[in-house]
Amino acid sequence: MEATITMESVWEQYKEMIYNIAWKMAKQHNEDFDELVSEGINGVMKYLPRYDSAKSSLCTWVYRSAWDEMKSYCINPKRKRHVATDFSDLTDDNDLAHQLPSTSSWIGDIMQEIGDEARALVKVVCEAPDELRKEIIRGKQERRAEALKAYMIDVLDWHPEKVNTVWREVSACL
Repeated sequence: MEATITMESVWEQYKEMIYNIAWKMAKQHNEDFDELVSEGINGVMKYLPRYDSAKSSLCTWVYRSAWDEMKSYCINPKRKRHVATDFSDLTDDNDLAHQLPSTSSWIGDIMQEIGDEARALVKVVCEAPDELRKEIIRGKQERRAEALKAYMIDVLDWHPEKVNTVWREVSACL
């Protein structure tokens, strides 16, 4: 007759292994260590009732359960989705650009440190037309930067060197 395996006994015996897996994954995927430990424990708890000692050792079962759950957490696309911001209810009095320079926010501090042209770049992002807004919200980082630079050159008639100078100024503050 097989002894009953409890989560408490598994935790006491294998917590260092779970910590090691979480530490490696946290470094590899740039995720929060504590969150990964939690996911690993959830994986072990979820799959522990299915453990069969005839098919594998408990150590292997715990390792795979924790690793699979942590890896799933790191690569799960649902967690990585960007939520589109609904700009439809903004008016001239309450749009995002008017809200940004609040001195109580980190962006307000940045807005006070940068020059007028750099503020104009921030305003372009906040008051972007629909097509540019879609690219800013949903695009990849490189495409967002390209779209913003193209907009500033084509629509605002900024010289490419001016765009690059202002871009560096804003980037330095972030």
